[in-house]
Amino acid sequence: MNITEITDEWNMCWECQRCLAVCPTGALSILGKTADDCMPRSMIAKPEAIEALITNRRSCRSYKDQNVDKTLIDHILHIAGNSPTGSCNQLVEYTVINDKDTMKEFAELFHKELFDAADRGIYPGRFTKEDIAFFRTKCEAGESFMFRGAPHALFVHAPIGKGEWVYDTQIALTYVELIMESYGIGTIYVSTPGAALDICPKAKAFLCIPENHYITVPMGFGYPEYTFKRGVSRSDALKIHHLGGREIQNN
Repeated sequence: MNITEITDEWNMCWECQRCLAVCPTGALSILGKTADDCMPRSMIAKPEAIEALITNRRSCRSYKDQNVDKTLIDHILHIAGNSPTGSCNQLVEYTVINDKDTMKEFAELFHKELFDAADRGIYPGRFTKEDIAFFRTKCEAGESFMFRGAPHALFVHAPIGKGEWVYDTQIALTYVELIMESYGIGTIYVSTPGAALDICPKAKAFLCIPENHYITVPMGFGYPEYTFKRGVSRSDALKIHHLGGREIQNN
């Protein structure tokens, strides 16, 4: 089946491949893909396995001084490319710092620019003068505090004004996080660098991300120096609000 250029988005092919997924005999093909290219539903993990994955996931703050193989990174991001997007626009992009030496170069540039801005009384987002002073103390002591020593960083971004750029990038990053966990790769959300990119133009330019792109919270990742022995439950304070089963009053 060939895709044609149609301007009426409500009646066009969205390239979602739903037709290929639902065909009972696997007779359909689309976008160069056939049933042989698809993952069978028989391989879906059991609920207990998904629960174990989620409860065992923890933020990683100590990493091995070791690169994750680029082929594996690309594989993970291709799987995450199946995350849902608004109107199936699929405009999410991934910028990866894929080796530890480049990560060190970026971190040094970022820290210098951030602290230079603080010296001029400019602070990122919700972070205060005291916060930045604390970060500086950690960095001067040789600790990669803001990136937690991660040998890699991931920036998920999408063009502003197209699709649902905020939701799309956040959902995609969550997919990446869980896939990385399944491969034994540790991750950590690093909100300070995310907030500071707008006051660190040199560091932002280093990433070569288009100016009109929204960047969700960055993620550091790499192989953990330590592994946890078990998953825990942290949902004791969870509040769930059910709506339903009520009689609707019509005036």
